[in-house]
Amino acid sequence: MIRHALLTAMLVLTFGGFARAATLATAPFPGSLGTGSATCAVTNDGTKTIRVTIEMIDNIGDTVDGVPAQTVDLLAGRTFFLPYAALDDVSPHRCRFTAASKGKLRGSFIWVSSTSGSPVIIPAQ
Repeated sequence: MIRHALLTAMLVLTFGGFARAATLATAPFPGSLGTGSATCAVTNDGTKTIRVTIEMIDNIGDTVDGVPAQTVDLLAGRTFFLPYAALDDVSPHRCRFTAASKGKLRGSFIWVSSTSGSPVIIPAQ
């Protein structure tokens, strides 16, 4: 009886529900972002709502000043954008997306040039 209880407790502790977050991140932007604006975008390609935290990250791995991380409940088939950040004030390098599972999430770092208006999009992996 005691042996059965110990075995059960050991199995629960070993295989119990430890929640682990999954992270998607874009590669760092290759070069200097002197002008324009940048944002992070995430899309839920699944059929269920996913809670995701979106962060714009600077060159030393911190959240960019003035662009706080946001946690949203992203509905199926929807896309969420962080507010665009003017590069006069901030220096973003990449985006990070954290959720319970990353299988149905698609994320990207988007830079829009102030001279050409053309976007550069770096997908998360």
